[in-house]
Amino acid sequence: MSSKDELDDADLFDFVDEFQRDREKGRELPLAHYLRRYPGREEAIAREFLRLTGELLAPKTPTPPTQEFAASASVKDGERHIGPYRLLRELGAGGQGAVWLAEDTRIERQVALKFMPSSFALLSADRRRRFQREAEVVSRLEHPSICPVYEAQVDHDPPYIAMRAVDGETLASAIARARTVGARSMVMTGA
Repeated sequence: MSSKDELDDADLFDFVDEFQRDREKGRELPLAHYLRRYPGREEAIAREFLRLTGELLAPKTPTPPTQEFAASASVKDGERHIGPYRLLRELGAGGQGAVWLAEDTRIERQVALKFMPSSFALLSADRRRRFQREAEVVSRLEHPSICPVYEAQVDHDPPYIAMRAVDGETLASAIARARTVGARSMVMTGA
């Protein structure tokens, strides 16, 4: 694959990520918006836009992210599973994947399980390489604020990374709390 092909794949991946984030925020932007954002990639962006909106095959109602990610799981004995992990509840979702609290049924340990949604069922080799790279990089890091990687299965369908589950405050609530504290501090000092 040439470096231009890799750049093109990166642009397309970035578009899908942006499109999914916009949808999660309730924004249904027109194709023209994305075509302006990715000049020179109009044909590929238009084709992917039509696939993502369902217009390429047949119009359909968009699937809410939680249902889309849950659909990636197989069902065993009435419970949703990905590999040896039983899904318990969604912790968060984004354009590139979801993180669920799951139980490793082999050793009865709770984990944070990150996996790709069913809409990425036909993952390109580039997307799988990025996911593999993420697992490799995170597994090398040692810091109390970084969850260690227990296992990564990039060739699984869907691909997943199992990490230590940590109870605590979400990043969104920590940021909101910091903004509130900062705002109060500014009021108190008269800044």
